[in-house]
Amino acid sequence: MSADKGIGIRTSIWLKEIILENFMSYEYARIPLKQGLNLISGPNGAGKSSILLAISVALGQIYTERGRRLRDLIRRGKEIARITLVFDNKVLKNGRRPIRFSDADTFTLSRYLKNDGHYWWEADYRQISYEEVTQLFKGLGLDPNNMLTIMHQYTIEQFSMMSPQEKLKLLEAAVGFNSYREKVIDAQHRLESISSEDESLTELLGRTKDSLGYWKEMHEKYLQRKELQVRRDWLKREAIWARLIRQERTLQSLEEERRVKEYALESNLVELKNTREEIRKGREKLDAVISRVQTRLNSSSSSSNSSSSSGAFEQSLESCIDDYIAYRVKEEVLQFKKDLLNADIKAIETEIERAGQKLTELQSPSLKRRAGERIESERRQSEIENDIGLISAKIAALGEIPEETEEIYSRYSKLFAELKEKSKIVAENKRDGLKELDARKKIWQNVMTDLLNSVNSAFQKFLAGMGATGLARLVNVDGKEDGGGDGSSDIENAGLELHVGFRGSQPVLFDNYTQSGGERTASVMAFLLSIQQMLKSPFRAVDEFDLHMDPRNREEIYKMMIATMKESECLLITPGQITVTDPDVHVIVVQKAYGRSNVRT
Repeated sequence: MSADKGIGIRTSIWLKEIILENFMSYEYARIPLKQGLNLISGPNGAGKSSILLAISVALGQIYTERGRRLRDLIRRGKEIARITLVFDNKVLKNGRRPIRFSDADTFTLSRYLKNDGHYWWEADYRQISYEEVTQLFKGLGLDPNNMLTIMHQYTIEQFSMMSPQEKLKLLEAAVGFNSYREKVIDAQHRLESISSEDESLTELLGRTKDSLGYWKEMHEKYLQRKELQVRRDWLKREAIWARLIRQERTLQSLEEERRVKEYALESNLVELKNTREEIRKGREKLDAVISRVQTRLNSSSSSSNSSSSSGAFEQSLESCIDDYIAYRVKEEVLQFKKDLLNADIKAIETEIERAGQKLTELQSPSLKRRAGERIESERRQSEIENDIGLISAKIAALGEIPEETEEIYSRYSKLFAELKEKSKIVAENKRDGLKELDARKKIWQNVMTDLLNSVNSAFQKFLAGMGATGLARLVNVDGKEDGGGDGSSDIENAGLELHVGFRGSQPVLFDNYTQSGGERTASVMAFLLSIQQMLKSPFRAVDEFDLHMDPRNREEIYKMMIATMKESECLLITPGQITVTDPDVHVIVVQKAYGRSNVRT
């Protein structure tokens, strides 16, 4: 396989639209993009850079300059924000879709941000993990953390301060060639870890024994953790059953209380009925006494003993009235108790209904599956949770233990026994490995040399348009800056340097101190244009591409962008006005009013 396979090969996918909801200063905005050059223009603070930040966050960017916490990007006063990227995913000539993850002509990726710190992705409305997102776009060469693909505000200054090693890594990743050097370096490290040819077998066996001792200790921790995890799982089940049992008992207690109240009500009703009967009888008796009193009074006016008879009847009447009043009072008291009992029963029934609903929730199939077989527990929930916390702390105290520990321990045990047999071929394997490694280093160096030759051809052309000169070159290869030597390249410490000269001066090292702000921006833009056709990513973006530039260089760079970006999708952001027009340029104007950013195309 050729080492440069994949350099400059792009997938035929393009970003059709960006939808922002409650993101920073955007309440709701749909931002359509087109293949070719998309220019976002607007005053400072309007929300232009937020669009590029939104794209990066949706693609899985790890670090955001404007907010270290993603929740800070949610529009003030809102609970949740959503960023949606809509990609064209039509079937290509080879019969495949650019994003094989989706079977639709349009692929939609959304990222949600919540105030509580919960973030997640949805791809075609199905939730996916961060690993799936990064793997998906890694295959497309779209890395939001690579500033040669997406260059945010102030990133140009950051690029100028990077070390040559960091610049080279960015370039390799952008053109899709980073894995080759990584594999070579990895192979080099593995070879360097092997004992040299003149190392004794005792030394080799000693190191292996040390490794075996480490994995033996790790294996013991692994078994201990496994036992603790079994205990913790059991406690988690016990906690579920403890909640359910407590709720069952609560419900039983409420039902028992209701039965007691109902029995009391029933007794009250019986007593109330009897009391009312006594009231009726008392009333009849009272009426009879009153009638007799009246009759007696009418007929006793001529009687000599009327005085003594009247006193006896008055006493009888008073007794009847007292009895009648006592039963009426008792009736009122019983009626009041009845109302209280009915109210209590109603309140208890409400509590029973709530308790029953909560019990039903605790008896859901998903929770029962987690709980497993019933565990009768008399312990309080807090006690169980404390036990779970203690066991979790013990597990955490064991530290990181690879899941494959048991396998590695077994392998090292066998390896230790086999090393004596294999020691004879170690030196031969190392020699063959070093030979292969040198060959791969030469391949890498030749590919990078050819790549930089192509880059320099374009780089010098673009700089010439601004009256400048320059070149890009490898450094620290073979211990020499120009990459020459005997072929045993120092591939791990290799770097990339840019040299530029303005206004007729000889090219000097590009850094954050030598050139002016406008010269640094112009140099970086010329370099980006020079690698344009080699980038693997189907999409690229630059914020404030004209930062500190003078008007002439600004217009010149813009013309170059128009000429080179027709076959790919590019997003440019500028706070200024562009006087050069082109019908192929898709212009997006961002304005902000009353705290809300709006987009007009």
